[in-house]
Amino acid sequence: MKTWHVMGGLAAAALLLTSCGDATGSDEYRALETDAATTQHELDESQTSLKDMTAERDRIETQMDNLRDFVARLEDNKGSRDEALQARRTALKQASDDLKQREDALGQREDALGQRELAIETRATEVAAAADALALAEQVDFGPSGTFVVGKDMAVGSYYAHGGPNCVWAFMSGTGPKAEVIEQKRGYDVQYVAMAEGDVFKTNGCGSWVSD
Repeated sequence: MKTWHVMGGLAAAALLLTSCGDATGSDEYRALETDAATTQHELDESQTSLKDMTAERDRIETQMDNLRDFVARLEDNKGSRDEALQARRTALKQASDDLKQREDALGQREDALGQRELAIETRATEVAAAADALALAEQVDFGPSGTFVVGKDMAVGSYYAHGGPNCVWAFMSGTGPKAEVIEQKRGYDVQYVAMAEGDVFKTNGCGSWVSD
């Protein structure tokens, strides 16, 4: 608006000088003409500056629009990254839970295997003991003379022998040379004895002892 006011003022001044007759040679006219030219020059520079400022404003507005679009894309990408990160966290949590369950299941299987191994060892011991007992039980008689450990050389139980004039038998405190006699008997007739686990039995001249 200010530019149009300046242009209007110049036109009015020119019209006024023209209506006053031939005044173009006066100093006032020349001064006015000089001011008009200067003003026109300043007006042209102002218009040029205005165009440049308008172009700069348009450029800045374009940059701002581009920046807004960029920020919007960043926000969208951030949302997508947050969703992807949350999905990865969820998957990691699930994998961790699955691993914990597998470890617990493996621990339970190891415990079960340990129990089975213990049961097998116990059963093997029982079977071995039963086999030993069966072997001793199948040994229905033992020699007419010698020293025997009950539970090792013969099974626990009752035995008899036919006896004889030289029949002597005894329970001993041990098997070594310093073993003492706990109980001793002689017998011409049939002899009966009951054998307990760990007894040391010594016999001579009584014949074979047979399981009763």
